[in-house]
Amino acid sequence: DFHDADHAPDVDADTPDGDADFDEDTEPTDPWNEPFEDLEMGINCRIYVDVDVTETSDGRAWHTAFSDLHAAMEAAVRYRDGGCERVDIWVAEGRYHVYGMGLLAGSPSDSIELGENIGLYGGFRGGERARSSRVPDSRRTILDATSPEGEEVYHVVTGADEAVLDGFYIVNGGAEGPREHRSGGGLVHFSGAMKISNCTFFDNSATTAGGAI
Repeated sequence: DFHDADHAPDVDADTPDGDADFDEDTEPTDPWNEPFEDLEMGINCRIYVDVDVTETSDGRAWHTAFSDLHAAMEAAVRYRDGGCERVDIWVAEGRYHVYGMGLLAGSPSDSIELGENIGLYGGFRGGERARSSRVPDSRRTILDATSPEGEEVYHVVTGADEAVLDGFYIVNGGAEGPREHRSGGGLVHFSGAMKISNCTFFDNSATTAGGAI
């Protein structure tokens, strides 16, 4: 369930008005905001990401969301290894540059590295309480291989066994490097089963095969 787009995505696309599960004025009460509270129950844990959040954040709620995916993925691995059965990362609409994101120094090898039993979900406005409230086609969440200065990474996303990638526009990957970086400009996945849904791949390239995947 992925698409190869005919035109570049626009982050300013119109979005639907109203949302039954969205409260614009108050922060939602969310039982998953404290990920370690009930680890013995094997719960799913949740992390929030919003590129527009500028304050110091911990990713535990929309109003304290991480602003970059690198920090969110590091936290997700800690939560999973700490006992969470599965970790879901909800990502608000906007453009997320992969090259040099977060604490990464900035290298063509930078990538959003998914982890086992970690789900990455885009298409949120920010503030939703239910995943069914998101609208990926109009609340475009773009994973961009380039930096604002134009540098580019080989692979936008690196897959993992039992991972989920759902609700993203994946753009500008260029797998045109050394031998291990010549396939999968949009997403490179070496082994195991992962799920890709509601994703559009645009303007990704590769030297050998699989410009998109």
